[in-house]
Amino acid sequence: MKKFTLLFFTFILCSYSYAQCDFDGNSYASLILANSGNVEEVDSCNFFGEYSDISNLTIGDNYEFAAAGGFITIIDAGDGVSVLASGVSPLSWVATVGAVEAHWAADAACTSGSSCVVTTVQNLDGTPQPAPANDECVNAETISCGDTVSGQTLTATNSGNNTANDVWYVLAGTANGEEITASLCGSDYDTLIRVFDACAGTQVAFNDDASGVCSPQSQVTFTSDGATTYYIMVEGFGSNNGNFDLAITCVPPPACVPATFTLANGVNNCPTEEFFIDVVVTNLGTGLSVDISDDSGVLETAVGLGTYSVGPYAASTVVNFTVEDAAGDTCNATDTFTTIAACPPSNDECSNATALTVDPDYSCASVVSGTTIAATQSLAGCSGTANDDVWYSFVATSTDHRITITNTGGATDIVTQVFDSCGGASLVCQDTPNSPINLSGLTPTNTYFFRIYTYSSSASTRTSFDVCVGTAPTCYVPEDLVASFVAPNMADLTWSAPTNGTAPASYNWEVVPQGSPQGTGVVASGNVAGTAASATGLTPDTLYDFYVQSDCGGGDLSAFAGPVTFNAGYCIPSGTNVNTYIDTFTTTGPVSNINNTASGLSTDNYGDFYASQSVALAAEQTFDFNVEIVSGTVGCAIWIDWNNDFIFDEATETVFNTTGFGSGPFTGTVTVPSGTANGDYRLRVMIDWNDSNPSEDACGLNSGRGEVEDYKLIVDSTLSTDSFDSPNAFTYYPNPVSNVLNVKAQNNISNVAVYNMLGQEVLRTAPNTVASEVDMSNLQTGAYFVKVTIGNATKTIRVIKN
Repeated sequence: MKKFTLLFFTFILCSYSYAQCDFDGNSYASLILANSGNVEEVDSCNFFGEYSDISNLTIGDNYEFAAAGGFITIIDAGDGVSVLASGVSPLSWVATVGAVEAHWAADAACTSGSSCVVTTVQNLDGTPQPAPANDECVNAETISCGDTVSGQTLTATNSGNNTANDVWYVLAGTANGEEITASLCGSDYDTLIRVFDACAGTQVAFNDDASGVCSPQSQVTFTSDGATTYYIMVEGFGSNNGNFDLAITCVPPPACVPATFTLANGVNNCPTEEFFIDVVVTNLGTGLSVDISDDSGVLETAVGLGTYSVGPYAASTVVNFTVEDAAGDTCNATDTFTTIAACPPSNDECSNATALTVDPDYSCASVVSGTTIAATQSLAGCSGTANDDVWYSFVATSTDHRITITNTGGATDIVTQVFDSCGGASLVCQDTPNSPINLSGLTPTNTYFFRIYTYSSSASTRTSFDVCVGTAPTCYVPEDLVASFVAPNMADLTWSAPTNGTAPASYNWEVVPQGSPQGTGVVASGNVAGTAASATGLTPDTLYDFYVQSDCGGGDLSAFAGPVTFNAGYCIPSGTNVNTYIDTFTTTGPVSNINNTASGLSTDNYGDFYASQSVALAAEQTFDFNVEIVSGTVGCAIWIDWNNDFIFDEATETVFNTTGFGSGPFTGTVTVPSGTANGDYRLRVMIDWNDSNPSEDACGLNSGRGEVEDYKLIVDSTLSTDSFDSPNAFTYYPNPVSNVLNVKAQNNISNVAVYNMLGQEVLRTAPNTVASEVDMSNLQTGAYFVKVTIGNATKTIRVIKN
């Protein structure tokens, strides 16, 4: 097959000292010579730097090889090595063998090239043959159904289309609906067949390769309309020529060919929901006229081609149509159509476009809600399919305006097209849902129109939206609103001056309960010249929204920026990824412990268990913790707000922190500092999928993946470790120990656990007696921690093993 893309050839080529070029391995195109004396084309696009196979040469005949402006080397195809002739184009040579390779080069230096040339061979001793009688369409040879004719294109000329030679046949007198097959199977070259409705007419059918039949020969099948005289062109693929057999077979049409028709929405009686349907008859089949019927009976009798409006029908009515031969009811076609579900929106057409009020800024204060539900198509889409467009208009008050469309339901892929008038020129076509359409170069006082529709071609795809038209303000809103520090009843608020427009003279700010509209239920407010303010009188652990407005002086105010939500108390982290979270957090040791198992993922990746889960112990006592996670490897940190200032300080309040990623469980021991006052303290646990050392920030997850949980720690001096306070209440010996460590107490010892210096438990006993012998003989030499539990109290001692 002919290559369709330009090949890039390597420039590393073989060359001979006697100006002979051999491009072995870079073969393209071949020719079986007819030896007719005519110029025979090898290929219409040979590149310098490749060769072609030429066969069927007559030994002793003189041949001329040509490649425009090139250098040609003839090599014996038998061994692929022996050079028989070489020289600039055209090159004449008396054949000594029957098959050769023609190597095409740009010059005697064997230069290849990136543009192609026509390559030809001519037997100078042959007698040129005249073109076939049917070489041109006007002299097409008559052919009929059932005929098989033989011919050749070797001596024909090219009428167009491919660069191959072609000949023509004419087929007339076929019946309407008759299936015609024109086959070139059995030809000796790569053929191509075309069928036209007239000389220089419209192509009605063609075929290159009859795949599964006789590829690379051609075969085409088409249906006659009973009136057209068909002209059949026989040619080759690319520049191929050769001998062919053309066979025409015709299959008579069936006795009944049903009419062809389509159904579409017609006019309506809106706002009354009554709808008409257009029945469009495009072919009568074997009939001379047709009857049109619906479920109620015959609507139109003995009609011909055309559009017929029938109805009205109620909304969402399924109507079954039959179009049948008026001469009898056995030859018919059927189809079903459902009327639209409701009347189209009032702005379904440009002439009824909804007029929008232009806002003096980008606040969308004059927003209008719209929908494309039940809308119909007005014009072809500039992008996508505009089968549900609705229309809006506005009067320009400036040279620049912005159309803002916000999706509120349904499809989100929305197209907007702007026109300079109703039925006028298109100015903008933008397929960018939820982003503004910025218009410039408008003429003030002119009315502009735009339509909105969904990109999808599906009839069920519709959208709802809010739309407004705004004007670039001179006073812009503040930027970068932040609650940079939060205390129990006060918030420090900051923002940045706008980067565009007039520099504000001052700023109006206000704080409202979270979720309240701006200006409603104001808790704190003010006007400041700078870009910071402090809001006081807040209720601890309450969410608030704050807003800021630029005041550019002289009544020139921006819209309010915001809301930004903050908590008057501990920061509330949040996340977006649900794959990694804390599933278990427990403590052991004290009288009262946290036992939060199989907790799952909390909403927004933050769980506040302060009111429901607590651990209670006295100052200088310890508790063990266990953190188990679901999925992945994480960093883990635990903080306790010892000074109850609503801030988890990294340096003084981090009680556990990893320095590398791990999959857990994360375990450890926390000691309440000496002198810690009785009271309640907040304990925070965090796992962070994207931070192996998360203690520096207790307020955020680096990648939104992980979880934070808060608990209560109760310090109560009545829970002190009396079982260990007396010097005689607890003893242990010897230390260092070689084999057995003796432990004695006034009360029963419930547990003895031994840990190595890595924190790994290596030995545990539960004697439940006042004296216990701990066998350490199997432990390696070194230092160990021995944790002794008596009742609800625990004491840890350091022991040296000899």
